[in-house]
Amino acid sequence: MSSGKIMDNQKKPDGRKRVRDAIASAGVVSLSVVGGTDARAEAASPPPGVSRRFRMTPDGLFRKSGDDDKPDIFVCGPLECLAETRDAEGNGWGLLMGWKDRDGRRHEEAFPRSMFAGDCGELRSRMANGGLTLASGAAAKNAFAEWLAMIRTDERARSVARIGWHALPSGTAYVLPSMTFGATGERVVLQQDAPEPDLFGVAGTAAEWRARVGEICRGNSRLTLAACDALLALDELGQLDPREAGDTAYMLANGAGKARANRTGGARAVSRWRVLFLSTGERTLADLNAEAGRPTKAGQEVRFVDVPADAGAGLGLFEALHHADTAGELAEYLRAETGRLYGAPFRTFMERLTGRLTAEGLPQLREALRLRVAALSEHYLRNWPDASGQVRSVSRRFAIVALGGELATQFGLAGWDADTAPELVRVCFEDWLRARGTTGRREDEQAVEQLRDFISRNGEGRFERWVDPRVTDAPQSGASEPPGERFRTQMRAGWKRWQKLDDGATDWQFYLTSAGMKEALARLNGRDAKKVLVERGFLKPGADGRVARVISPPGLGAVRAYEVRAGILGADAGDAG
Repeated sequence: MSSGKIMDNQKKPDGRKRVRDAIASAGVVSLSVVGGTDARAEAASPPPGVSRRFRMTPDGLFRKSGDDDKPDIFVCGPLECLAETRDAEGNGWGLLMGWKDRDGRRHEEAFPRSMFAGDCGELRSRMANGGLTLASGAAAKNAFAEWLAMIRTDERARSVARIGWHALPSGTAYVLPSMTFGATGERVVLQQDAPEPDLFGVAGTAAEWRARVGEICRGNSRLTLAACDALLALDELGQLDPREAGDTAYMLANGAGKARANRTGGARAVSRWRVLFLSTGERTLADLNAEAGRPTKAGQEVRFVDVPADAGAGLGLFEALHHADTAGELAEYLRAETGRLYGAPFRTFMERLTGRLTAEGLPQLREALRLRVAALSEHYLRNWPDASGQVRSVSRRFAIVALGGELATQFGLAGWDADTAPELVRVCFEDWLRARGTTGRREDEQAVEQLRDFISRNGEGRFERWVDPRVTDAPQSGASEPPGERFRTQMRAGWKRWQKLDDGATDWQFYLTSAGMKEALARLNGRDAKKVLVERGFLKPGADGRVARVISPPGLGAVRAYEVRAGILGADAGDAG
């Protein structure tokens, strides 16, 4: 008992002494409260983007061990948080990070915060691909994820998910993977879950390109057409599955990809784009559709415009050879020059265009460009005032290309005369229109073509003979009897009647059953197609005003069938009127 009392008495002085020593060594502490927050807590918080558990040195990022006897954990090489990112709607938050690779080259990339979940494996892979040194141990990986989760900064940047034009709250910008054009008042960066390869490289200068490539485009319509905008060249279209050709045309022109699943199994945002494209293949969209047994729809044709590569001057793609002696020599020259000179004219073009956008304002510049496109389109259609809406839509696209060429000339990039781009693009448009064969609606031509092809293919095998014994002479045909029968009718689509025509000649007249006509006009709007055939004089309506007439074939009673004039097999217009 006495020993216990002695121990208690000895402890008390020691405890009081420790308290006195603590008070004596303590400084003055302010207890002021700012904005409802204890200032001591505010002072204790780490600076933005830094944690007390981490330290950043010229050698890299380290996780403090908390024990003087243990070394700090190396996490990664020097890494900097440049800004926190978010999209125009305030979503898609992320971090813009910067670092140097082992060669001292600077890298900057924006990463969505959704990639910071888990062990940050994909994020680490992308940074490692950019040359950042990363520790591989489990402790270092956990420390890296911990540091990213708590990092923050007051700096902000606006993020976008695709290359191209963007209307942002702070202005309009054109975004590339490595830079942004336009005065937006804030930094704009490309931020993607799955990064695209940067295809907007630069080699040489704009002046070199103008002298070595731009001058060669002068006088060559196809080269001038290909030199405007961020062009997508579709190489070897013939390798595409013919069954997918039509859907691909719609997808490319409509600017929207297919829905895909993301890495977590959810729906990934649909890719969207706006781009002009040319096919460098030898086969057209119509060729691929025909191979798949499908017609080329008007919507596909308008979206996927086939411009004949042969310029019609006997020089293949070219109309002017300039310094070359042959077309092959000029092609090889262009192959070499475009392989070492590219990219610089496009960037200069965007700098000048966005500079004009800043000076004039978006509404004014947009209206001026819209009016110029409309004027060029009407100029291209001056000889075809009754052109269909489909042809007018295509002429507008050619006009947009011509406008790009005009702007390039104004900016001093192309080395062309003021009228070079509009006139040479007009040549390409007229060649397309000539190959199309009509300024009308494609559905109208398809109705005639499909009915003509159906009768041509099946005239002997699926149309039962109907010979009128009273028709015994044919003063203009040179034959008094119909040709001899070679095939027996199978799967009858109608009848062919040997009779005198309106011009006095004797020939076969075709009558299609309802099922036969439906088969002939497959994949077309039947009502519209038959209306066109009547207007063009290929279908002869009945006396009651209905398109199908009442006929009485041998061995059958009265039936309704579509009477097709014989002229459909050899004429582009019937004999109506």
